[in-house]
Amino acid sequence: MTKKAVDKKASKPVVSSSKSKYEGNYKRNGKKLASQESVNSYYYLIPIIIVLTLVPLIVKLVEYKPNLSQFNWYPNVEKEVDLFLYYKQWTFIITSTVAALILIFKFLTNRKSLRFYNILIPLIAYAACILLSTIFSENILFSILGSYEQFESAFVLLGYCILVYYIISHVNNESDFKLLYKYILIGIVIIVCLGVLQYFGKDFFASEPGKRLIVPFELREKYNTFMRMEKGRVYATLYNPNYMGLYAAMMLPFVFIMLMFEKKIINIILALVVFVGLIICLYGSKSLTGIISLCVAALSIVIFMWRMFIKRYYISIPIIIIILSSILYFFASSNNNFIQKLKNNLTNSKTNFTIEAMYTTDDYVSFIYKGNEIRIKCTIDNNGILVLSSYDKNNNELEMDYDQVKSKYIIKDDRFDGIVIGWEMERPGAFYVSLANYKFSFTNLTGDNSYYIINAYGKLDKAINPPSAVFTNYEKLASGRGYIWSRTIPLLKKNLIWGSGPDTFVIAFPQQDYLGAYRNGYVNQIITKPHNLYLQIGVQTGVLSLIAFLVFYLMYFIDSVKLYIRGIFNSYYAKIGIAVFVSTISYMFAGLTNDSSICTAPVFWCLLGIGIAANMKAKPIILEELAIRKAAKAVDTADKSVE
Repeated sequence: MTKKAVDKKASKPVVSSSKSKYEGNYKRNGKKLASQESVNSYYYLIPIIIVLTLVPLIVKLVEYKPNLSQFNWYPNVEKEVDLFLYYKQWTFIITSTVAALILIFKFLTNRKSLRFYNILIPLIAYAACILLSTIFSENILFSILGSYEQFESAFVLLGYCILVYYIISHVNNESDFKLLYKYILIGIVIIVCLGVLQYFGKDFFASEPGKRLIVPFELREKYNTFMRMEKGRVYATLYNPNYMGLYAAMMLPFVFIMLMFEKKIINIILALVVFVGLIICLYGSKSLTGIISLCVAALSIVIFMWRMFIKRYYISIPIIIIILSSILYFFASSNNNFIQKLKNNLTNSKTNFTIEAMYTTDDYVSFIYKGNEIRIKCTIDNNGILVLSSYDKNNNELEMDYDQVKSKYIIKDDRFDGIVIGWEMERPGAFYVSLANYKFSFTNLTGDNSYYIINAYGKLDKAINPPSAVFTNYEKLASGRGYIWSRTIPLLKKNLIWGSGPDTFVIAFPQQDYLGAYRNGYVNQIITKPHNLYLQIGVQTGVLSLIAFLVFYLMYFIDSVKLYIRGIFNSYYAKIGIAVFVSTISYMFAGLTNDSSICTAPVFWCLLGIGIAANMKAKPIILEELAIRKAAKAVDTADKSVE
């Protein structure tokens, strides 16, 4: 027998032994022992299963106090209603608290079962920043309890960090990963079923059985008709169609990749049905961000899995046909509205506003109109009659004509052509300014004689002209997000170390920018989120926390790229590891125009923990296979040199 033949025979059992060494403790220690260990470990997986499967599904109506009436920019409303966020938050907090108690118990009784990993360093820094921003928040109540239309309090943010470590510590073998995968699919299936029904105009929550399920008995008469979602628009149980789009964009690559590794026909068929359902939900959500994020995920899949596409062409080709057919159907049914919407969102031209600024001072109301400042004052003459007058920036009084019938003044100066001021007939002592199709009401008949705007809620407030950055005059970009981003970016300067506090964006944002809100379509709206994950973190928990979060994800990202770029997916750990990795890429990209929400973020953080745990299990298997390949290649090279 030749030396070459002996070496080749010897290499085969080495590969076999590497698999038995790393692919599950239950294989190494015996089926009976492993079975008992699996049963015990399953109990520890319950908190993870609850977060992955149950929390996204919770829908229950509740009345609560928003505690925002103290601010002049918010109406005098003592009770608000929530369906999708409040109970999700408290269920998550309870679950993550249980996870924390389990970790504490293990630390006190069996410290050796818990290990420390370098990737946890930035995560701990992120958690520390959350605590600091809560402690030093001027609105700590909102940070602790959660706030209006968000309910992502400090306890929720800390719960994300706790769950990541909990998952790393308790997801130990292949059966654990398979069980979690099973429950992830169960959660997806329920959401997809509800979403597909909504797409076809059969919203379960708008039906009588649905209302009875989610509305407490004592509130049913009061809230008999509360579902006002556009027919055919998909939101499932996730509050907002944008979050449905984000969820679909995160789960589609996950299901697709796991489908590529399936071998059983029945599992392939079921996964295909789920996959198609997610596509329908994504389309029905009309989320542009979701579709673009999915394209980024698709590119990532090609980069890491092109070898698998070729190897399992009999699965990849039908799936690609389904995807292409869905895209063609999407474009055909939308009459190219998607292309137009994409073009409008990404190529929005600069806007030159006629009114550049508006603010109130102690002495006058000021407008910057076509580059010129006009100041308007309300005074009382010698006869005790209210008189309106206007001035330019040099305090030169402007000539005006008074229409006594309509109680309005028309300014005769060409610089301010089109500006009309007059008296509010229904509000004695109040006056209005009408310009460029806008109308604002003001008064200075207050205790301090200062000038205030009268907002849509009938409350007196100071109108401000807040600083703007980056997206100034490009405020229509990304469906009006440019305006929110332009006013949010300057907030980062005063939130470098610790932020305004978890869940306090609604307070930190300059809601008194009435002109900006008016001209960008946010009139009578309270802006509760920045529509950007990274700005949200930077403002609420500080720029330092944002850096810690990005470093944490970057460490996971780099580790995943190093592991999976070679296309070695022989172990189950590598299979679920690459599926989770691509899903997180989709989520992080969507974060550019979407924010963190209790509807979707818990799933992302759980996936992140599963991904890190999978990487830890897959790494020794992949490294050993690479070593075997390298050794085999060295033998082949040596044999060729001998020959």
